[in-house]
Amino acid sequence: MGFLSGLGKIVHSVTGIADKVLKFVKAPLDFITKPLTGLANKLLDKLPFGLGKLVEPFVDKFLGTAVGWLAGGPLGGIMSMISGAANTVQTVDNVLHIADGALNGGLKSLAQPALENAQNLFSFAHAQTLLA
Repeated sequence: MGFLSGLGKIVHSVTGIADKVLKFVKAPLDFITKPLTGLANKLLDKLPFGLGKLVEPFVDKFLGTAVGWLAGGPLGGIMSMISGAANTVQTVDNVLHIADGALNGGLKSLAQPALENAQNLFSFAHAQTLLA
């Protein structure tokens, strides 16, 4: 049953990629702000006498305002286009999760004779499409 297990691994990998794409599409600004905020917080933590904790709220507010300005202006068209694709990406992600559950959950739990029957059914259907 090597074919179906290989197909299951491929579908599982593609599902993981689709999850990451969906996460990006739902919140494209987080893709920009989270690394910047993390970098700024690391730098602020290195300031002596606890000054980083004092300045941190102002830096977070400034970064949010700056990214918001970019999203409203130069990046606005790109962000709206990405957000517009969210429904399509969500649908593809749902289909991949269903296929992943069927291949890696349902088919792997079948007994060996049932797996062989499934493989024979797939082979028969494939042969019919080739000869049609």
